[in-house]
Amino acid sequence: MTDRGFIVDGRARQVVGPDGRRHDMTYAGDGRWQGVCPDAVRVWQDAIRQGQVALERNGRALYGDDWLVPLADDLQVSVKTVGQWMAGKLPLMPDHSVWRDITVLVERRCAALLELLPADQAQRLLSTARAKL
Repeated sequence: MTDRGFIVDGRARQVVGPDGRRHDMTYAGDGRWQGVCPDAVRVWQDAIRQGQVALERNGRALYGDDWLVPLADDLQVSVKTVGQWMAGKLPLMPDHSVWRDITVLVERRCAALLELLPADQAQRLLSTARAKL
């Protein structure tokens, strides 16, 4: 179990609800999940939606409007998998290992872009970025 309360292990998909208990989640189709506890379902759905938004933002930032295929290639997953994440059919939770891989892709892209700038501009840009963190 993670600190966020999600368990995604093979076929087991559970969330720890506000009551502190584990609740099974079942895919109901059309990006919807169902479970016994409505509050737990809401937590699960919110986490999936946040993953979808973050995946699309990162994909577009890295590859532009046609991001799905190149992202899948770089992550070494099928386009179908990325499509299922985006459709909500497969849970993409905050602790999924794919986020480490996406972080590496973003870092590499940033480094490549910084190399295009003169050193003083690159340093100013890095300083500005650090100040915003």
